Amino acid sequence: MSGNYHDEINFIIFSKWVEEKLIPNFPANCLSVHDNTSYHRVQFNNAPIPGMTKPVIQLWLECNWLQMYLTDAMLQQHGHEVERLLPYHCQLNATEFKWNVMKSRVTEKTYLKMALTLKNSR
Repeated sequence: MSGNYHDEINFIIFSKWVEEKLIPNFPANCLSVHDNTSYHRVQFNNAPIPGMTKPVIQLWLECNWLQMYLTDAMLQQHGHEVERLLPYHCQLNATEFKWNVMKSRVTEKTYLKMALTLKNSR
């Protein structure tokens, strides 16, 4: 597994984990908080795209006034709620804040190590 687990996971793996591990182990009426990774955002009622005709868009709006994500539906069918974090708002998302701190530290250490290597090689 690489250092970035996002390369190792996709919607199929995530939804299987939700179905087989998360839901059976959640107590009743839990809240699941999702960030904005691609495998958390798979929709079953995709929004209209450019080029669709007006009647098709109107029909979609009548039937799907709210975008719905597949994992949300899985959890809601079992009485759980899902909240979604705002994308890229580290003030409101502790995960984003911590991730940015970690990336900064790794970058700083990498550049420091490179600078010391260059200095010692002269």
